[in-house]
Formats: sequence, structure tokens, C-alpha cells
Amino acid sequence: MPSFTDRVPWLDQVPSLSTVDTSEWALPVGVVALVRSAAEFLLQQHVMTYRVGARPRGLGLCQVLRSASLSRRDRVVLGIAERLVQRRGVCLVVYAKPLARRVACPGEH
Repeated sequence: MPSFTDRVPWLDQVPSLSTVDTSEWALPVGVVALVRSAAEFLLQQHVMTYRVGARPRGLGLCQVLRSASLSRRDRVVLGIAERLVQRRGVCLVVYAKPLARRVACPGEH
């Protein structure tokens, strides 16, 4: 069975990936993998697949990485991509490219 880093190669660039809770991630296979890759190409950002409604039990990737700033066109592309994977119980999150650590809010560690 392929690993997340096999399917989402940029994950290898995430600092301290071993401390991130992966329980909310959806392994991109089949149509989901194609849509994720196409979205990354069209948005020129990093795209991750998540299970709809899932919440991390520990440190989530969204707490580590900065999300991407999306233009109106990008939001349309993301919306189309999300509709294609939603029926498979998957949603997409777009992270900045190049990867950037999220700036902690006051009181966060």
C-alpha cells in the first residue's frame, strides 16, 4: 500500500512531519489522486486531501503550515476540484508554495 509521502511528495519537505497527526488525511488514490495533482498544477500551490468532517487528535498540518492565498480564479478551480472529490468523502486544503511555517498566534506554542 502506498504511503502518504509516496502520493503527496511535498510532504517530505514538512519539518517534523513525524509529529503531525495524520488521522484526518485521506490517501489520494484513483480519481482523488488525479484531481489533487491537477489542482496542484492549476493552482501552483501544494494541495492535501482530508476526510470530510475529520478533526486531528493531535497536531494538525494546518497548525504547522501556512495556507495559500488564492485569487478569485483559484477559488473557482478549488471549488470545482472539491466537488469532484466530495462524493468520495474527501475535501482539499491548499498550502503555500513554497512551504512556509504557520505563524503562531499569541499564546500558541
